[in-house]
Amino acid sequence: MPEVRTLKNPPITEGLIDLRVDACKFSREKLAGIADSVRTDYPHRVEQRQFQTKLEAIGEEPPKAQTRDLGLLGGRFFSADKLQVAQFRSDGFTLNRLRPYTGWDTVFPEAMKLWRLFVDVFEPETVKRVAVRYINHIRLQGMHVELGQYLRSPIPVPAELDHDLTGFLTSVVIRDPESHSLVKVTQSLEPPHPASDLVLLFDIEAWEHGEWSPMDAGIEATLTHLRALKNKAFFSSLTESTLASFG
Repeated sequence: MPEVRTLKNPPITEGLIDLRVDACKFSREKLAGIADSVRTDYPHRVEQRQFQTKLEAIGEEPPKAQTRDLGLLGGRFFSADKLQVAQFRSDGFTLNRLRPYTGWDTVFPEAMKLWRLFVDVFEPETVKRVAVRYINHIRLQGMHVELGQYLRSPIPVPAELDHDLTGFLTSVVIRDPESHSLVKVTQSLEPPHPASDLVLLFDIEAWEHGEWSPMDAGIEATLTHLRALKNKAFFSSLTESTLASFG
């Protein structure tokens, strides 16, 4: 397995830290208080609402769709450059960081600071799921590629086929035998724009279910562990030459 290390130009297009709760004291008024607290760093706000759509078919008539507004789910708060998004919802909290990814040492402390604000305002009872997810886009050279140049375990294609690979999709879920954390690795080729290279989508999500009190130190420890699992999945999937291209 290639060495796990810090890359100068990682192919991360989005990284996120996510915590889900069983119940909390969510309200529009408390969400407005959150907006006041984070306004300096996250000045842009968009409401998140829940909708339910029901399809009903009677006889040979075309199905009719009925959509019901289930109310306010939460709010998304954007940094001034729109590259960082803090989501405060009735079911939990998420911090999203878009490219350029600034590093775990920056994103993780920010997520924990905002999580403490979530706990103070919404008073959740129990944390039931914690997760990290990293979406990568790796540009391949040209339209005619051998995946073995990039992936250590590429999708097998029969040697007898004279082919140009134009698409594939794989998704595996792996359980860590020691911690029982789960890691989902999804890989696919994205359709290229005209006269552009193929792009490999490499999506890694690591999560763990449990029951933590909101300020349990085990939450931070678990997130750190999940990040290590994510790194292991990333570095063990790519060839050394591909990793070297990221610096």
